[in-house]
Amino acid sequence: MYPVGRLDKPSRGLIILTNDGDLCYRMTHPKFEIEKEYLVTVKGRLDGGVLGRLKRGVRDGEDILRVKAAHIEHVDDSKSRIKVIACEGKKRHLRRLFEDFGFEVLDLVRVRIGGLILGTLKEGHFKVIDRKTIYAAVSGEEKV
Repeated sequence: MYPVGRLDKPSRGLIILTNDGDLCYRMTHPKFEIEKEYLVTVKGRLDGGVLGRLKRGVRDGEDILRVKAAHIEHVDDSKSRIKVIACEGKKRHLRRLFEDFGFEVLDLVRVRIGGLILGTLKEGHFKVIDRKTIYAAVSGEEKV
């Protein structure tokens, strides 16, 4: 079995397990630009100015960390929730990126990989998806 991508220990959300090595490669290699969507909750008030900086990215050691898109979902006095889309996933990518801007990540949930959507699937549960459906979702032909 191959895990498609990875989630660090404090993160949660959609993860795909497959015995199809080609599928795993197509979904994880940055050259295919498969979108991964996350809901990220950070400590503090995040404003629109940070969104542009998230897209432009930062150098962190040897890595350039950036996102394809970011949208503020909710802000209150103590925390902000941001929808983020990334096409690559370096180790602790989003946590490192937000920390570089001075924001502690309180919660990180992956809700989509390509056209595969977590939806109402409960934590700890799984859904079997047939080969035709998963390849259609990876190629952007349908959302599952």
